[in-house]
Amino acid sequence: MVRRIRCGGCYVDVGGRLIDVGTQTVTTETVDALIAALRLAAAMAEPTQ
Repeated sequence: MVRRIRCGGCYVDVGGRLIDVGTQTVTTETVDALIAALRLAAAMAEPTQ
């Protein structure tokens, strides 16, 4: 499973599902998935205490 977040092209790949924010109309589902992916990346980047 690949999780990619790239703000240059603005796409999020979560579990094989590609969300292209740059070219797609942003729907509520897209925003929710984007926020979830960003939160996940932030949680993974933070050192565990």
